Formats: sequence, C-alpha cells, structure tokens
Amino acid sequence: MKARQYAMGADQTSGQSTTSHDDNPWRAALPMSGNAADWLGDPGLLTDDVRRSCTGPLTLDIIHDGRALLPDIVTAALPGTFSNAGWHREISMRMNGVLVVHARTFAPRETLDAHPWLEALGTNPLGHALAKMGDAARVDMQFCESSVLQGELAPPATCDGWSRRSLFQFDTLPLLLFEHFTTALLTQRRRRQ
Repeated sequence: MKARQYAMGADQTSGQSTTSHDDNPWRAALPMSGNAADWLGDPGLLTDDVRRSCTGPLTLDIIHDGRALLPDIVTAALPGTFSNAGWHREISMRMNGVLVVHARTFAPRETLDAHPWLEALGTNPLGHALAKMGDAARVDMQFCESSVLQGELAPPATCDGWSRRSLFQFDTLPLLLFEHFTTALLTQRRRRQ
C-alpha cells in the first residue's frame, strides 16, 4: 500500500486553522499533537500497532459485512460518479473487551466488481489486505471530533475521541474508510515495528 504523510495542526501555507465549514466537520489537518495525533495522523497499519501498544487480547468483531446501498453522504464523498449500490463493512476492535476503534468501510459496486476479495475479508484487517494488494493508495485523510458526527455515520456513543475519514484508490476506483478512535486508545503511546 502506498502511503502519504498528512499535515497536522495549522494550514502549512497560511498558518491558519484548517477547520472546515460548519456543515462539513471534516478537517484536512489535526488541531492537536501528542499521542492522539500520532494515532490519527499515521497512515500505517493500525491493527498491528494497536496489538503492540495495548495489553491483552485484541478482538475484531464484524457488525455488518455485505452488499448494501451506500448512504448519500458516502457517495457524495467519492471522487467522481459511482453507483450507490456497493459493499459496506462495519467492525469494532476491542482490547480486553474495551472498544478502541469502530470502523466502517464503503466501496461502490465498480470497486467491488474489480476487487471481489473485499467481500472475503472476514475478520482479517483491511489494512493488511490493502498492503498485500500493493496497488491501493491512501489519497486523502481528514479528521473530526467523533461527537459532531450524526446520522448514518455517527459512531457508537462509546467512541468519545476523534474520527478519521480516508479515501483509498485502486487506480480510479475508490474505497472510503471511516475510523472512530476512543480515548482509551488515543491516550496510549503508539508503538510501531
């Protein structure tokens, strides 16, 4: 998987905060530093770092995995025009039974048709599969406080931290990933390989 570094803090050219318009809570840069910024701003393999950084067993529970109509808010975030029919996977990652990450992945039918392996992920981490494919690139990452998200993309109430929205592309075919991080994880020091 190709990775890209993302800005954190103020806009790199103007020095101003990069907070988006009121109707769009997503920010292009993180308004923080420290452990939380380290977790949110790193495009690397999340599951492996969670295993190394937290003690106890890590479980990945599948809440939903299958074909579905994509919410309008998802299709609006995709680059270009794609089918609103596609695939949706929702998981929770728990350490010692405590929720640390809740994630939703969406792919339009066009992406799913070209990459049917997505439907066979099961409890395997998405990041590992993307890394193995090698042709997926994370082309955008944005952030917001989890508490401001409402409707179909609202995280569980126990996701009291920050959320990250990532756009991956296989050539021109998109995959959209929403990850909601809890303070139980964001306060931990991230240990990398």
